[in-house]
Amino acid sequence: SKPPPVPPEGQPGRPRLVDLSSLPGSASATFDRPKSRGDVPHPFPDKLHDILEDVDLSRDLGDMISCRPHGRAFVMHQLHRFVKEVLPRYFQQSKLTSFQRQLCIYGFQRITRGEDAGAYYHEFFLRGVRELC
Repeated sequence: SKPPPVPPEGQPGRPRLVDLSSLPGSASATFDRPKSRGDVPHPFPDKLHDILEDVDLSRDLGDMISCRPHGRAFVMHQLHRFVKEVLPRYFQQSKLTSFQRQLCIYGFQRITRGEDAGAYYHEFFLRGVRELC
């Protein structure tokens, strides 16, 4: 029996493939991936890590935001000062609601009970370990 006919390239059921292997230098050629709207040079979790690392360097900053001793959550203190002094230094926006929206978008949860009440937590956010998020 004969095998079923193969539809020509570009028809439904078969994607159109382009063989670039015959082009000169194609084995070592790299193609830049186009930026999607979600690509940002310094994403929110990295900036949050920057803030928490800078807490060690600045006593004033520690009065406005601090990491819990276990490193799995952080708390914002003196919100008025945090908005005026910290947000403009690290982000283009300087509204607490925008910062909190980013926390929600990235999956951070606010702890409402226990000794960490008021802190924000994410299972893949650990102080000093940027690779997790």
